[in-house]
Amino acid sequence: MYRLLPFLFLAYLASEYRSYSSSKYLALGDSLSVGVGAFLGRGYTRLYYNWLICSVKYRWLSYCNLGVLGWTSKDLLDAVTINNNYRNAITNASIITICIGGNDILKNKYSPNKLNQVLECFQYNLYALLKEVRCLNNHCHIYIMDIYNPYPIHHELHDAAEAWVTAFNRTIRSTLRNYEYHISGVANVYAAFKGNEYCYTLIKYNNVHPSTLGYQVICDCFKSITTMK
Repeated sequence: MYRLLPFLFLAYLASEYRSYSSSKYLALGDSLSVGVGAFLGRGYTRLYYNWLICSVKYRWLSYCNLGVLGWTSKDLLDAVTINNNYRNAITNASIITICIGGNDILKNKYSPNKLNQVLECFQYNLYALLKEVRCLNNHCHIYIMDIYNPYPIHHELHDAAEAWVTAFNRTIRSTLRNYEYHISGVANVYAAFKGNEYCYTLIKYNNVHPSTLGYQVICDCFKSITTMK
């Protein structure tokens, strides 16, 4: 036991160093960033962070998760604009992941009459959000994920959700392309989940959140676009 004490002490120091380090991995977003539906510690943000700190480049990153259950793109934009906790975290981040838009869709219940109006608002919020993040921190890597359809092809809500999800994903990519933001990458979660909804979501339990396996897939999507140089 006593022989382990020096190693335990070093592990403690490493943990403390990461906690107070000015360099952070910052997760912004909604309930997916929180990790709702996953076993404790198995949400994609924690899995991604654990992977990052295995590399030499990101060995001393600290972990900061500011995801909030139920948030829309407007909620996140407001926080980034006026909340000092969010603004300070962005300023000190080396890597930021953003997951937003799912609740913009869910709160409108796939109503076709609302799609164009909601898309316009979402595009503005995303544009303003990224602009504000870049004003606060011009050097960090920013990774965004697109939106998946939780419903398998024979589900009664599949077609309605598919129309909204694909429209939102086109908007995400066109916004990034048209405004030439310096985004490091977009995690293609939509394609990864397509055809695997029963495995990667909790839809069989009437829950649109990812399963623990689904969160691992999201993490893998972020890993595949992460610059390690």
